Amino acid sequence: MGAGGGPLDHVGVRGVCGTVKLLGTMTATGAQGVAGLDGGELPGQELACEPPSNANSDLLRSPRMIRVPAPVLFTLLLVLVFLVVQLSQRRAPEAAPPPAADEEPEPNVQLPTWFYWLHDAPMFIDNSLVSAFYDAVLRPGPRTVSVQQADERTLTSAAKTTYGVKAAQVLPGLELSFGGEVSDSESVKSGTARTLAPIHNPPRELTSLVIHYLDKYYEPGADGDAHRIWEQVGPADETWSAPERERIASRPRMLAVLDFPPGTMFVPMAVETEKGVTAVYEDLVTKLRERDDGPGTECPPYPDSYLEEDADKRNAYWQWFVESWSANAALDVFECVLKRAGTRPRWVNYRVPVQDGLTLHLNIVGHGDYDVGIYAYNLIKRGWKHGVRMIGTVRAEPGINVLAIFDK
Repeated sequence: MGAGGGPLDHVGVRGVCGTVKLLGTMTATGAQGVAGLDGGELPGQELACEPPSNANSDLLRSPRMIRVPAPVLFTLLLVLVFLVVQLSQRRAPEAAPPPAADEEPEPNVQLPTWFYWLHDAPMFIDNSLVSAFYDAVLRPGPRTVSVQQADERTLTSAAKTTYGVKAAQVLPGLELSFGGEVSDSESVKSGTARTLAPIHNPPRELTSLVIHYLDKYYEPGADGDAHRIWEQVGPADETWSAPERERIASRPRMLAVLDFPPGTMFVPMAVETEKGVTAVYEDLVTKLRERDDGPGTECPPYPDSYLEEDADKRNAYWQWFVESWSANAALDVFECVLKRAGTRPRWVNYRVPVQDGLTLHLNIVGHGDYDVGIYAYNLIKRGWKHGVRMIGTVRAEPGINVLAIFDK
């Protein structure tokens, strides 16, 4: 309305009333002091407003009610569907698989068949001797105590939409419009943390030792230090060939890989327990001599000297055990000795006649960690019936410091 106060038509009046409802101060009959379209005032003039039409009646009765247009509702629905789909497709990140255990390096030679004995749990293993020999030969550096490993994943999803609505023209030159932006963002972090402890134990150390010898000192048929493994793994009737004294004395110390066939006699000679050392062979000689099915001959004396000229006397002594042997009698004597002691053996020494003129001396040290049955039944009785497999270090006579025993 201009400054002259020209008449307003009904459309303009309804528009002004609608606008004054939001921006001005309403009286019972109209609007006073309402800003004009050109920025001027409408002082002292009452505007009679017609009753609003039915379309605007709800707006006048509830001026604060907000009606959201259909396009906006449709847009919000699309946003909601998008978020639901995103969340349904989201999966927790898979934890990275733990690193594989350290694998033993393969030697640069074809693995002999006896190497796969090490793929079995040993019936007996001298933990202290294996670890000490491993340190002496391989000289390992500092060991890793533990390794901490962590992985983390961040998954972020976002959705955004912008909408706008332009209202109908209510006054000449005036348009109402409104709009907005709807956005959603979500970030999810997940991960795993683990502490890895390297595995070190005597069976694995023994495997590393054997691999080292196969890689450095394994040339079958070679002389001297090129071949430092005494293999005796052929058929039961194969002739045993012990290494010479000079070769045994050389270094690094020789390994012995021995496959004792069925019918092998493990003659217990002495045992140490917490109560001291007991000579088993004395009771065993008496038991074998008095057997009803024994040869009935006296055991020849064992020579005190180790001179070469007494070799025949030593052979005659062990030959008597061969002719008089009874695994059951030896088992009874040995178990009775340990029963009197009442404790586990610390070590046991055996003599093993493998052929005429060759008797091995076995030194088996369990440090009190193994029951009597390992030394008695499993070795004396089952060793006689089925044989056993051994890995050890070679010493003079020849003798074997047993590292591990594998059952058949």
